[in-house]
Amino acid sequence: MGVHARASSPFETSFGPSGPNDEKVYASGTLQSTRRPVTESASANDRTSLAAAFPAYSEWITKYNMNLIGQSGAYRQPYTNTTYSLYVFESCPSDLMTTYNVSTDLDLCDWFGFKFTPATSEVQLKVPYYDSSATTPTLPFTPIHYANIYSTSALYGKVDAYIQDGGVSTVTDFCNTHSLALPWTSDADTKEFGLWSVTYDRTTLVPELVKTYVFD
Repeated sequence: MGVHARASSPFETSFGPSGPNDEKVYASGTLQSTRRPVTESASANDRTSLAAAFPAYSEWITKYNMNLIGQSGAYRQPYTNTTYSLYVFESCPSDLMTTYNVSTDLDLCDWFGFKFTPATSEVQLKVPYYDSSATTPTLPFTPIHYANIYSTSALYGKVDAYIQDGGVSTVTDFCNTHSLALPWTSDADTKEFGLWSVTYDRTTLVPELVKTYVFD
């Protein structure tokens, strides 16, 4: 396995002297989620609600001050209800990898995520990894890393590829080429993103969704 700098984390670009800022996720022309550091007062309701719905995971919520938490609706598969995202800044632990049948061959990034769905009591695992040999759609730049989503019984059939290069014109051209909705709203300020991603089918390699991430 190669050695990778932490700066390759999709959230690292939001870090200032005191830690990460809010992360806004845009897709299909809508602000889909705002993820905030768990130390912010604005994230208190999410912390409380998540701990109440999933008490077995309470210790993960505030394990690190830089952890990010936020809600989103069912804007993409495999999410069919309101979902809480919790991003934890350490490599995915081996016990979770065993529980979710994650391959130990993956070259892990130093963060991972939980996806909690209170309506169904389901907990999914998001695992980011480096893979220079990954088979992808034709992309304008090489992704900095990828991410898979797992349930305890299956590997979800979509892959997220994260890209730091390119700007508004690159994303616009890619969306137009693949007949995908532009991710941002009509507010020009939201186009000043620090990262974008492409969700594609791991079997057909067809791109299905483009997201941009804005760090406030």
